[in-house]
Amino acid sequence: MKPVTLFIVSLLAGAAGVGLYLYLKPVPELGPAITPAPPELASAPAVQPPPAPLPARFLAEERARRRLAPDDASLTVCAELADAQGTLLALCDEDDASRAEGGRVDLYQLAEPTGPGEPVAVAARLEGIESGGFGQPGAVRPIRLGAHAPGFVVEEGQTAQGYSVGTRSLFALVDGAWRPLARLRSHLDNSGSGECGRDRAACVELDFSLSVDAHAPPSGALPALLVAVDGTEGGRRVSRRYTLRYDARRGAYTVPAALERTF
Repeated sequence: MKPVTLFIVSLLAGAAGVGLYLYLKPVPELGPAITPAPPELASAPAVQPPPAPLPARFLAEERARRRLAPDDASLTVCAELADAQGTLLALCDEDDASRAEGGRVDLYQLAEPTGPGEPVAVAARLEGIESGGFGQPGAVRPIRLGAHAPGFVVEEGQTAQGYSVGTRSLFALVDGAWRPLARLRSHLDNSGSGECGRDRAACVELDFSLSVDAHAPPSGALPALLVAVDGTEGGRRVSRRYTLRYDARRGAYTVPAALERTF
């Protein structure tokens, strides 16, 4: 803004009469005008970022509880499942170990903290499931056994001297508690063994697929499991089907010996 000149008129009286004088006085330049913020903006609270997802918060708490670094990759979320009963989570814990030693899988049913500053709530837990080899836990995937029994399947396998054995373990949340429901084979193969090399009739190569029966079970029961066994054995094609029923008294599925066999 340019300086403004102010005209000042002064009337002086003297012996010679009355005189009229005009003064020119510059006014200093003013700074830019400051517009105050609207009251509603000035008083608005700061926007808080949304909280991290429940699995991420629980993983951070578990790493701290186990005295691990915040970014320690030996403890990770290996599977999760959102359910009406809460967030179901599988943590995988790995370590350097021999072939015979597996990693560890821990299962949790999580809920929101009970109050500000409180840790993630754990409604049910099953810890210390050993699986895999060389310190690495088996692969974990979610499964639903009907509408009220969500859970996880843990897959693992071992290979030695030409023999391969795959195992599948099933865990589910039943009546508010984690339960081991079944353990059965997922693969059998001795095609790389000396036994198979010497005698083709001794060769075995079988895959075991698992699915959940789509038919609604009786009230309060879990659905049946369907297992298909396909491959070759003794030089012949194999195609077998099994239906596994839930035994409420035992709290587990009845698994026939043919699905638990090994070499």
